[in-house]
Amino acid sequence: MGSLLLATLALVATHLLSAWPGLKTGLTARFGAAAYRAAYSLLSLAALVWLVLAWQAAPSRISPLDLGAAAKQAAVVLMPLAWLLILARLTTRPPGPSPAPDSGPASGAAARGIYSITAVPGSLGVLLWSLLHLFALSDLRSTIVFAGFALIALVALLRNLHAAPAPLWAVGWLPFRAALAGRVRPDLRGVGIWRPALALLLWAALLYLHPWIIGPDPAAYLGL
Repeated sequence: MGSLLLATLALVATHLLSAWPGLKTGLTARFGAAAYRAAYSLLSLAALVWLVLAWQAAPSRISPLDLGAAAKQAAVVLMPLAWLLILARLTTRPPGPSPAPDSGPASGAAARGIYSITAVPGSLGVLLWSLLHLFALSDLRSTIVFAGFALIALVALLRNLHAAPAPLWAVGWLPFRAALAGRVRPDLRGVGIWRPALALLLWAALLYLHPWIIGPDPAAYLGL
């Protein structure tokens, strides 16, 4: 289990170091963008391979974070929200910086679609996906891995929120909080119908393929 913990920490470190202020810029300036991308890709791949091999070699034990049947059912039911956030991020162009940062309701006026609901939909979706697995899995090996994924997503969320352009300052990370406070009007039309429909379709497909690709059958938790 120690090797798996070290492998997970190594994977987390590869992501955190790439986000360290000035590190990427300094290495790119010294060695060139192509060399940096190649080295980082190889390092990330090596960490991922180590993680997979360490997971396979680790003994199977009960996770202390397993919250039982209710958490498993909640994970299955809430997973479409994670996919919606991720899909909306991939299919929506984020607002650019405004020429004069403002405070108050006007600062959220340029936020459209999913960005009028949360300023960090992609990293929030990955964080939700990680946490739903973290507290639903019974295997300690998988708990360690998803704890690493959750840490990576949390750091990405904080970094993206800090670097968000002015139009997103009023939106914040918590979905609909700014709307309930009257700072931003949610652009549900910009989200559309097809994105939630595609998220549900992807959820259903992964629910069906899960036991074939990964092993556990999440549909069984709902009695399906």
